Formats: sequence, structure tokens, C-alpha cells
Amino acid sequence: MSTSPPKPNPSARIIAHMNADHSSSLALYLEHHHHVPSFIAAHARLTSLTPDALHLTSFFNLLHYTIPLTPPLQPTLSDARDRLVSMDRAAKTALHRDAVVLARYERPRGAEAAVFLLCAATFVLLHSRANLAPGSALAVRVPRVAAWLYTLRPWVFWPMLAAHALEAATMHRTRMRRFNVPSGSRVWWAWVASCFVEGVGAFWRVDRVVEAERRRLEAKKH
Repeated sequence: MSTSPPKPNPSARIIAHMNADHSSSLALYLEHHHHVPSFIAAHARLTSLTPDALHLTSFFNLLHYTIPLTPPLQPTLSDARDRLVSMDRAAKTALHRDAVVLARYERPRGAEAAVFLLCAATFVLLHSRANLAPGSALAVRVPRVAAWLYTLRPWVFWPMLAAHALEAATMHRTRMRRFNVPSGSRVWWAWVASCFVEGVGAFWRVDRVVEAERRRLEAKKH
């Protein structure tokens, strides 16, 4: 007497697929339905899928969340897939998120790299008066330049620091959140720190990376 092999559990397939390929969607579910901060939601894992609810954990399985499903899911793979896609779109709309996920950092090149290095050197040189005071390495080599920078420092360093801090905050608010970058992640730190150093060039690169990803997503539809 032969027996047919057991059919794979569609719920298990969906859970494995969501955890492997759609972790950003899981994070959005938590941010939208439970108002979880993005740096915690970034660790979301789907642990159980029932007709009535999604069950998720986050932050190394220490935090547990339930998202009710209304109406309940039909016992089909296609219904579950359509519902999860719909939830993703609803969360992005409610959170004012873009369809594009910014998943990588792009370092400055060419003229942008030159600006980055100039800004970094300015911060390092002007952060302390001791770098410019009589007897410093710069004052010994070029005393007039050191004396000029010593006088100019308060009028350059502090406004520059304030302006770049504002730009970094704007990067978080207008680019990182919009393009689904979890706060505190490596990609987030790379872009925000880069923006703090170089300023506007980081915005230009984010927009280029996003546009390239948008074109890639559009090409996949055809």
C-alpha cells in the first residue's frame, strides 16, 4: 500500500520566504501597526502565520508582537501573498515611505571625494585652537596662515559644525526614513556620517542610487 508524500505547509513556506527576502516589509508592519522604532523593527522576524494574525518577534526574539488579520486569510497561498503585499503598501503609504529600499552606501568619487576630504581636513584642523596656536606644527611651518586661521576659526568652525549637523538631521528625515533605512543600521550610519562631513554631496549620491534602483525595479516589471 503506497502513501503519498506529505504536502509542504504553505504557512512555513511563506514564513521562510518573508524572513529571507522581505524583512523590510516585516519591519514596516511593526512600525505601522505597533509604532515600533525603526532600529528595533529592523530585527523583525515572522514566527507564525495563522488565518487570524501575524506573529512576529524583534530585537533578538525578546519582543513579541501580534498583528490581527481582518478579514481572516483564506487557506490559499495566493490569498496570503496578496494580503501581505497589500499590508506592505498600506504601511508605506501611512508612514510616507517610498517603494525603493536604499540598501547600500556609495562612497564619494571625483569632485565629491575632493569636497569630502576638504571638509574632513577643515574639521580636523579647526576643531581645536591648539592646532593653530604659536608652536603648533602648522604655526612653525606657515606662521602667517596659522595666525590667520586662528583668528578666523570661531567664524568658520562653529557655523560649519551647525550647518553640517542640520544637514545630517535632514538626511535622516528626508532620505533615510523615506527610503526605508533603519535608524542605527550600518547603511544609516554610513550615509548620515558622510553627510555630516561633506554636506550636500551625500544628498546627490542618495538620489542617484535611489534613481538607479527605481529604474531596476521598473525594468523587472517588463
